[in-house]
Amino acid sequence: MVAACAGLLAPAAHAKPTATATKARRTAKTPRTVRAETPDGTLRAAVGMPTLRAGQKLSRAKAAKLLGVGLKHLGVNALLSPRTPMRGSAYMKFFCPTFVDPADNEARFSRSAVDGACGNRLGASLRFQAVAGFRYLIDCAGRPGGNVTWELRPQMNGGGPQTVSNTEHPAFIYEANATTEVRLDFHALGDEFYVQRCEITSTK
Repeated sequence: MVAACAGLLAPAAHAKPTATATKARRTAKTPRTVRAETPDGTLRAAVGMPTLRAGQKLSRAKAAKLLGVGLKHLGVNALLSPRTPMRGSAYMKFFCPTFVDPADNEARFSRSAVDGACGNRLGASLRFQAVAGFRYLIDCAGRPGGNVTWELRPQMNGGGPQTVSNTEHPAFIYEANATTEVRLDFHALGDEFYVQRCEITSTK
């Protein structure tokens, strides 16, 4: 699996977005959302994400719909977690965790335990190779879900965060403007939270 994932988030540089992707972007009737833009790309909360528990997996058909492409134009995914923090060129790091438990496959974070020393870097950091012109779905899972706001913050060339509330499956779309390593910090705004996994799926 690791070998197969080595280039999964880095499609060939000469590849172009499909006509299906362009048409979907023009015709999709979804609410307008404020986007966090940087020279490297655009980040926004995923619109139309189904209600899922942390342990449930998003289907590939739904992932394709969220990305605005047909199923045949969906790329391979990388599943990152405390148990498997690296898949090919994609990996997950943790900043100031209270503990990381590979057996239960979750990392715990507590703001009161670190007394504010970590600031916005408390939580998980996602890194993956993106290619200009491609879209990426970042679908994470954690708890608690019902009373917390999740935040995904770009760490490349500034750019504001995007937030999703009241869910155990916060999901975001990243549209790459440049071929570069993407760095995104992921955490909850509550005092205590758990990160269980993040799955990154690309178009192709």
